[in-house]
Order: sequence, then structure tokens, then C-alpha cells
Amino acid sequence: MVSAFCPSLFASWIDRCRVIGLADLLNPIPGASYNRKQSIAPPDSVCTPGTRGSTLSEITTWGTSKPGRGRPRPHIYRLHGSIGSGKSAIAQTVAEDFAKRKMLGGSFFYWGGDYRRNSIAKSVATLAYDLGASVPQVVPLIEAMVKTQPGLLTEDASVASQLQKLVLFPLKQAFKNRLARFFSNPFLIILDGLDQCEDREAVYEFIDTLASFFKENPKLPLRFLITSRSDDRLESRLDPSDALIVNLDDRSPADDIPVMMRAAFKHAAEHDLVVRSFGPWPTEEEFNACVKHAKGSLGAAGRMMRYIVTTGSTDVTTPMDRLPLALDMDFTLEDSCPAAPTVVIPKFESTTVAGETRVIYTLNDGECNVVIPSSQDAENPLCRSGDPGVIKQDSEV
Repeated sequence: MVSAFCPSLFASWIDRCRVIGLADLLNPIPGASYNRKQSIAPPDSVCTPGTRGSTLSEITTWGTSKPGRGRPRPHIYRLHGSIGSGKSAIAQTVAEDFAKRKMLGGSFFYWGGDYRRNSIAKSVATLAYDLGASVPQVVPLIEAMVKTQPGLLTEDASVASQLQKLVLFPLKQAFKNRLARFFSNPFLIILDGLDQCEDREAVYEFIDTLASFFKENPKLPLRFLITSRSDDRLESRLDPSDALIVNLDDRSPADDIPVMMRAAFKHAAEHDLVVRSFGPWPTEEEFNACVKHAKGSLGAAGRMMRYIVTTGSTDVTTPMDRLPLALDMDFTLEDSCPAAPTVVIPKFESTTVAGETRVIYTLNDGECNVVIPSSQDAENPLCRSGDPGVIKQDSEV
């Protein structure tokens, strides 16, 4: 039996092969894009559903609009603000959304603590690879450029030259046909945390190159979302025709903080056995105290909630213990989240009886039985025997 030849599948296979070859050529940096493992490649943040709605809607409208006849929309959305204002969470959320729309041209999340991700000069080749994966038409153009100018991938190449020849010019060439530009959705490239780059002059060179290129190519279906802490030298290089410049500090997250905190407490109640067994928590008074203690900062609120509800395998305290402790701590700084006290539990064993799992912890001062209810809604007490205080402080199942 001879199977039918499918041109579209063959073309898709060719495109995948080309992208693999492009990876070998450009050697993109791992752990830099939106789909990285955030627990080991920070920033580890995303917008809680229901928060930052107006800003996300504004970015989506700007990023998905096609260049029309009349005055073109700016190609750059510059989002800046103070530490903890939520810039990275917005960038991550937008990246995930545009990836689903198949309109994400690339993403790079800079991080000062990672030598591979603290330089804009090192990121251009990765952006070119991402663009090739999203827009297969540019792959042969990028390959040809690198083969004719191998020096583009060396440290001697300027950021301007790399950006123009590996990203901007290939896309311009791929969409040189007016009809192709007209019918194509725009592609969005996201650069988060530009302030994390140590090569500051190269950052300004990058921004100058972008602004100049888009002045000459206002109809190209390409957008850049760029986030970082406020930087007067960077903002001064862009005028309203170049970019939408938004200071996130001017947009109060007051309504978002309670939404985010309720979601975190709800998740803990559904997934943490100790919290589930404790009963309704927190009280409305405790909840309002947490909201007030965030001092209007989403970043501080996020760090406080991580401290309260995240229980490690060796934590001495429970979320209920940590909540009042958190109210005496300052979470307004990025490195202000302390680790919970820890203890090593020597041994445990478990058995299942009548639909319930009994976990027996052997501690220095004896044994205690912990019972996991067979139903999430069961109101069985957590501790059936032994010292309840010991179980409250020293166990997590």
C-alpha cells in the first residue's frame, strides 16, 4: 500500500530540520526563554489570573494589531518600574499568551546571577534562533548571513551589527512582499529584565538600533516588549513615535494584591494536608493584616505568600505558624524572604487502614500517628495520638 504524499507535512518536516540546523549554528543559550524551568532559572513569576488586567489587555491589543494605513502604532512597548512592581510576571504572562497565539517571535529573560544571561550581547543569537523557530522563512536568510559573515557570532561583532543582520534584516527580507506583510500577524519579541545586563552601553546601542530601524520600516510586522527597572538614559532614547512608555509604578496594584493572596491561600488549602486539616484559615482579620503588610507592592506580597504557604520537607513550622511571623518581617526587598526553620525527621513508615493512610513518625521522644483523611472534605483531626504540638511543628505529608 502506497501512502499519499502530503506536501504540507513534508514542508513542516523540512522546517523542523532547518531549525535544528540553526540551533547547531547559533548555539542558543538554554534556560533563557519563557518556557524555561523557572525554579532553577529565575525570575520565577507569572500573573495570578485576575490581576494586572488593564495592563495585559493594553499590551495584547498593541501586540496583536496589524500595521494599518495611517499612522503606524509604535513597535516598542517599554514597561519600566521599581523592584517588585510585577514587570517579570507581566512579561512571562504575555509570553505564554502569545506563544499560544503562535505570535511569539522570541523571548529572553535576563538574570544578573547567570553569566549566560547577564549580557545583551550574548542574547542576540538566541533571539535569532527563536525567530527562526517561529518564522521558518527567515532560517535560510540567517544561515546565509552567518556563513558569509562568520564574525557575527564572535565577541568582536557589535550588538548593532548582530541585531540588524541576524534578526531585523532577515525578517524584513522575509516580508518584503507587501501582501505578505498585509496578511501576516505581527510577531512579538519579549526582553525582560534589561537592567540585569552588565554591558550597559551595549544595551543603549541595542535600543538605538531598534528605534532607528523601525523609523525606516514602520510597516514591518514585528513588536518588542522591553521591561526593566526605570532607566532615564534608556527612556530618553525613545520618543512617543518610537515606543509606548509605561511606568508600572503609576498603576496601583491595590486591587490585585488581595486577589493574588486569596489565590495563594486557596491553593494551600487544597494541596497542603496540614492547612486542610486545620480548618478555615486565615481569618479575615489575618488576611487583611497580610494585605496591609504588603505595603502596596505585588512583589512584597508574592514573597510574603511564598514564605507563609511554602512548606519544605524539613520545615519545623506550619503555614499557620509562619503567618504571624511574616507580619514582623520586611518583604519589600527582593532578598528579604527568609527560609523557614528546618529539622531533619529521622524515620517514618506508612500503612493504609480502612481507606485512611496512617503515617508513623519516630521522633527522639517517641512515636506519633498522623492520619490522612480518605476524603478532602473529611473533618478528621490531623493527630490521632501522641503530642499534637509535635505533629503540628515537625511533620509534613
